[in-house]
Amino acid sequence: MSNSTCATEECGKPTVARGYCRTHYMRWSRHGDPVVVKVVRGAICDVDNCGRPAKGRGFCDQHYKRVMRHGDPTVRLRNYVPEGQSYKSIHRLLKSLHGPARLHACAKCGEDASDWAYDHADPSEYYDDRGCPFSSDPERYMPLCRQCHCIFDQIGVKR
Repeated sequence: MSNSTCATEECGKPTVARGYCRTHYMRWSRHGDPVVVKVVRGAICDVDNCGRPAKGRGFCDQHYKRVMRHGDPTVRLRNYVPEGQSYKSIHRLLKSLHGPARLHACAKCGEDASDWAYDHADPSEYYDDRGCPFSSDPERYMPLCRQCHCIFDQIGVKR
């Protein structure tokens, strides 16, 4: 622990992080200001035209997460789905082109497949509203069994 005292005026407690004592650091991390005690109920997100309820530092959940990750609540690093395309629509297309995945062998282990799995290689991939990546190109999918699909999505793909 440091010998310095909290940067907030008239505090005097020892610092824990970023020049603040534990109390003022927690206020800073929650609200973006070490002297704010609580956020006003019913407050709206500070981002123009957002309209969602503020949760932390004056931002809604989505914009707060962007601030924490990138330092800017308006950063958008992903391509979101164009009108008329969706995760579900590409899977309907795959089924109409190739039939259900269960009629195919798993592309990894050869067992019976259960899912059409995205290969995560499309340079212009999209993300659905849950944050799941997908491609609008049916050539970017392969039949996989449930186990291979889970492994491929979680550890087999560098994102």
